[in-house]
Amino acid sequence: MAALALTGRLAALRRAFLTGLQPRSGGGRPTAPGPARSVPLLAVVVPALVMPALAALAARGERRAAPQPPVITEPFRPVLACDHGTTLGQEGCGEREVLARDAQLNADVRVIFGLLGEGTPKMDFVRAQVAWLAYRHADCTSQSDAYLGGTEQPVAYVDCLAGADAARRRDLVGFYGLLVQGMDRPPRLP
Repeated sequence: MAALALTGRLAALRRAFLTGLQPRSGGGRPTAPGPARSVPLLAVVVPALVMPALAALAARGERRAAPQPPVITEPFRPVLACDHGTTLGQEGCGEREVLARDAQLNADVRVIFGLLGEGTPKMDFVRAQVAWLAYRHADCTSQSDAYLGGTEQPVAYVDCLAGADAARRRDLVGFYGLLVQGMDRPPRLP
């Protein structure tokens, strides 16, 4: 019961952030009022990962919920068309690349999560993934702020996300290698 209440409160908070969205001048994707475009993105991405973990922690009083592998989701809805000839199209190309890399990371995380021992190892991994995702968002927001107010800002943001995903994949592949040392038939990363 407490888990449902907590999840409901987090969902309400997320909706409150999202209702503050305003359409971009000239149409296109919604942005937050003023220069703080990243607030709604943070309100969408981080709760998507944090809510299941918080719900599991809240449920401890009722029962011990098994941790679940975190899943990366993006708020790109609808995904823009890819066209390298326009800024909006470049953003669409970047979104598609990020979604493909996110799918790869999610598949890698599922394999690694299955290799981890129960309890603390899995919870530590979930915490690390959630922290990495928050870092990725903050870092890419900061980097894209070099173009604050310009049409290149969202392109720089998605390009940064794609680069961060590639770096995280290298980290996860290394971690996977440690976990499968000495195994006769380890599960393979996709």
